[in-house]
Amino acid sequence: MHLAGTAIRLFAASFLLAPFAFSQGTWTHIPFNALPSTCIMFSIAAAPSNDIYLGRSGSLERFDGTRWSRAYYDTSGFGNYGQFDIRELRFGNGVVWAATNCGLVKCMPGSSVLYMPGRTAGMHEHHLRGLTLDSKGRPWFMSWISAVSHLDTGPDTVCNHMLSHDIPGPFNVDAALFADARDRLWWYAGTTAIVRFENDSVTLFDSTNVPALKGCEVKNLWVDTTGGIFIVLRRGLLRCVDAGATLTCTVLNPPAGMLEANEFLNLVTRDDTRSIWVTVNTDLGMGIQGHKILRFDAAGKWTRFDYPVVQGDSNLAVVDFCVDHSGRVWLAAQTAGIHVLTPAT
Repeated sequence: MHLAGTAIRLFAASFLLAPFAFSQGTWTHIPFNALPSTCIMFSIAAAPSNDIYLGRSGSLERFDGTRWSRAYYDTSGFGNYGQFDIRELRFGNGVVWAATNCGLVKCMPGSSVLYMPGRTAGMHEHHLRGLTLDSKGRPWFMSWISAVSHLDTGPDTVCNHMLSHDIPGPFNVDAALFADARDRLWWYAGTTAIVRFENDSVTLFDSTNVPALKGCEVKNLWVDTTGGIFIVLRRGLLRCVDAGATLTCTVLNPPAGMLEANEFLNLVTRDDTRSIWVTVNTDLGMGIQGHKILRFDAAGKWTRFDYPVVQGDSNLAVVDFCVDHSGRVWLAAQTAGIHVLTPAT
């Protein structure tokens, strides 16, 4: 595989520090000047085709396995709204859906559609802060209004499911928004609670009905259509089973020595082997840095991968990451381009 003439760094250390492995794999660096633009990066995602899409400010870019290029979308009809920030990406039925600060964008070969207030019936807010697709391929999203919404096509209309003001929503952060196998929605929006939404009924999961959350700081959430529910805490994971009025949780903490005292877990995703990946941030008191990523695999083993050194520094300001269908981990680093980890087998 050729990644646009990038430099390759090898990290061959493979000794075992039981019960976890340390820094196994190959890192590839894709610098900013090897990408189609230098705009601010917000999101990165792997399509079913294994193409990698990068959401930026006013630019959607794609790596097709050989080269990077501007993706197939046209904003010429968007007027002053062409320079939007692509904050979330989802894929369904040959369509790339993008949640932006100017509305919802539907990207198809040769054409694009922008759904926003004034253009789309029922759409009242253009700052989108969460996106997922249900089993029918319909986009569901959240915004600054107290609602979870979905787009019905034919005719294009947004249906808003209003929420009471005490339900946590993404008012100043992006929501981690998911649809499970039963098309129930789940989200986390920077609070101490996880939310489940089904048939206009909302259930909050917090320390009052989930004992495992007592005294814990929630950092993120992952829910998928295979039944996986993972809550990311500051220093570990909870693997959860939906028990109706509560969540039954198993604690999955990294082994002693894997995290420093001032480190905490942050972003999360799950790969095709059902391994969970989480980025690690370091709280320096005067700022946040990041130097490593962890994997918890289906066999129950934790593995730590330290970030490569770039220009004398291993701190990567990772804004988003994904794992493609070949098992490579793609990290979009705001200050250092893209880094790709190919884990050792």
